[in-house]
Formats: sequence, structure tokens, C-alpha cells
Amino acid sequence: LLQLVGSLVMLFVIDPKLTLMMLAIVPPITLATIYFGRRIRKMARAVQDELAHVSGQVQESIGAIATVQSFVRERYEAQRYRSGVETAFRKTLEMVRWRSWFMSTAMTAGYIGVAAVFWLGGRALIHGELTAGELIAFFLYTFIVAGALGDVSDLWGALQRAAGATDRLFA
Repeated sequence: LLQLVGSLVMLFVIDPKLTLMMLAIVPPITLATIYFGRRIRKMARAVQDELAHVSGQVQESIGAIATVQSFVRERYEAQRYRSGVETAFRKTLEMVRWRSWFMSTAMTAGYIGVAAVFWLGGRALIHGELTAGELIAFFLYTFIVAGALGDVSDLWGALQRAAGATDRLFA
């Protein structure tokens, strides 16, 4: 957090307009990432739960195969397994679609944001509002901000995984 705040202060010292442009781009991408991440995490949990349910059904059927055969329920159990696998497959496809939309949208927005900051920085350099050294320093501090945000998000993700693990342990 100290690295993040310090780099943001330095960015404002170098060029407030470029910094505001960067800050207008990063928070919406971050919020979208949080939304999509939560949605995808819920979908992944649903897929895992469905696969566990289907696996339990198969183990139950195989463990009691004599009973299944004595009541002539082989076809029913096979259909029940097929249905569970199909449901898990549909849920997996939905999750893959969400992930692909998320990745393509986030990457496109990120590239557009980088291009916009480069363009504005280049214009400021051409108009004499910034020196080449200031522009390079701006981009270096921007990378430091991005790295610090990545570290904070990794820490947040680890905390979320830990909270999820404790949620499953005590549920």
C-alpha cells in the first residue's frame, strides 16, 4: 500500500492530467474484474459441487450394485449419471464462456487504456508540457502502481481463498 500511495503521489507531481486519465481507466477495470471474478468463482464452485454429487451417485450405485441389479435399476442409474454429467458439462461451458468474455474484455480495456495514456503522454511531450524524462518516469511509476495493485489483489485473493476454506470447514 505504501508503494501504491507513494507512486500515485509521484504520478500527480509529474502530470496530474495523465494521472487522472490513468485513474479514470483503472478503477472501472478493477471493479469489472472483481465482479467477473466473483461470478466465475461461484460458477466454479457450482461445477465442483455438481461433479462431487455425480461422483457420490456413482460410488453409491457401484457400492450397492447387487441391490441395483436385483431391482433392475441399471438403466435408471445410468440415466441419472448421464444427467448429472450433462448438467456439470453445461455448467462448465457457461463458466468457460464467462471466463473468455472476462479475459477478452479486460485485456482489450487494458490495452485501450495503455494506448490512451501513451497517446496523451506523447501529445504532452510534443507540446512541451512534459519532457522525455518526465514521461519515462511517469510510465515507470505507472508500472510500480500496477505491480502494487497486483500485489494487493494477490493478497486479497489469498484472503478470499482462506475465507472460503474456513467457510467450507465450518459449514
